[in-house]
Amino acid sequence: FFRGIGTRLPQAFGAMDLDELEGPLDEALRRAPGLLQHPCTRAAATRALLARLPCEEARGARSIAALLSAHGERSLEVSTEIFAVLPLLDAPACREVLGHLPTLVGGSDAEADGMMEAARAVMAADRSLLVPAIGALS
Repeated sequence: FFRGIGTRLPQAFGAMDLDELEGPLDEALRRAPGLLQHPCTRAAATRALLARLPCEEARGARSIAALLSAHGERSLEVSTEIFAVLPLLDAPACREVLGHLPTLVGGSDAEADGMMEAARAVMAADRSLLVPAIGALS
């Protein structure tokens, strides 16, 4: 009896609340920590917040990056998504994410290589991001 309730409740709870990460930023940031800390919703919540980054200004990008640094999922797939999002950000938002990049990605060789490529792409696109990109690599 209790086995069924224990496995279904968090998934149903997570599915309802993940939709709230698409609403206003302040509401999403208020709801996100609980979703990021729950093993059943961590991956989906991480991806939902990453999907918001290209639409956010610097303040929103900073808040999302800080939240993901503290509670987000670390995996090669998530790191690859982060690297894909970086060139889509405007310079102030990209600067904020670059400041958190070392704590957003995992430590595998593939992720280190991806971080190098992402930094190169960002620097090539906007020279004003040279110092933040180099800082993210150190």
